[in-house]
Amino acid sequence: MSIHWRTVVTGFSGILLAACVSTSPTSSGTGSWVLSSNSMGPVSLGMTVADAKSALGSGYRITSPSDAPILVIDSAHRVQGPNGQNWLELIMTEPLSPNATGNHIATLRTTYSGLPTAAGVAPGMTIEDAVAIYGRATLEIPSEEGFGGEWVSFANGPAGLRFEAAGPGSNAPSQTRAGEYPPGLFRSKNYKPGSRIHAVVIGRSFP
Repeated sequence: MSIHWRTVVTGFSGILLAACVSTSPTSSGTGSWVLSSNSMGPVSLGMTVADAKSALGSGYRITSPSDAPILVIDSAHRVQGPNGQNWLELIMTEPLSPNATGNHIATLRTTYSGLPTAAGVAPGMTIEDAVAIYGRATLEIPSEEGFGGEWVSFANGPAGLRFEAAGPGSNAPSQTRAGEYPPGLFRSKNYKPGSRIHAVVIGRSFP
């Protein structure tokens, strides 16, 4: 579950997984899933939920949130893989009415370690290991998000993908900061050993 988005009104909750499938999940024989700037596996930004169901095939299930959430944090559709675990969150263009006709996917988010980028960086990986692939890390707490949101970017990171950060030993990003920030500053190139990538996000920051 995402700190900033789960605490405020952006609609992000959680996602995970497990079972008798390969660590490189496949979609109906279409090849290994990869995270890109506009898609996660066969699910792309701009699709309707019906489109996503069709693209995923019969081995996947999409859960439907309520159209009358108390908070937007419960407004995401969730894709469950063949192993019964949650692989993706689908945040719609109208998160307060997630089941509205014509609603499209505005944001895709995953915390599943089995869904890597093309270079092999996935949720759960330590920032140190990601740095070995993408280059130097920069940690940041965006002022517009507040409420505990924290992100990590990389010198040679892929365009269009955003990485949520979490401190060492934490189950949620809001529990422990990954970055070591000087007083009054919210951007740093220093991070605590063992800090990790909590989630990968593409699409709009605020549905």
